[in-house]
Amino acid sequence: MNLSFKDIKFILEAIDNLLNKYNERLEAIEDLEQYQDEASDLENDCMFLESLKLEIENDLTINNNIGLNITSKIESQLNLDFLISTVTKLSINERLLLVEAITQSIRKETNLVAS
Repeated sequence: MNLSFKDIKFILEAIDNLLNKYNERLEAIEDLEQYQDEASDLENDCMFLESLKLEIENDLTINNNIGLNITSKIESQLNLDFLISTVTKLSINERLLLVEAITQSIRKETNLVAS
């Protein structure tokens, strides 16, 4: 099932509202012995809902980060495409010289980092 960001936010809001209702009921019955079983069930349900909410929020954060990574990859691909089109305008000798310059710069940088 694919849920939109709005769908997920709606579900989180519904969980919050349900948690509020359960907590209100708990406050009303927590000291009354005849409702001890109901209070225990409500406490368990609250813990489950809080855990579920946290998991959904974490997934939402991860998916947003994945979305950003995909966007970055697309932008990188566009930059790469631009570089390729620019480099193909150079002669073979100029391209080889560019490769050598890039190789040396990488070697220099990695030697600085290793030192």
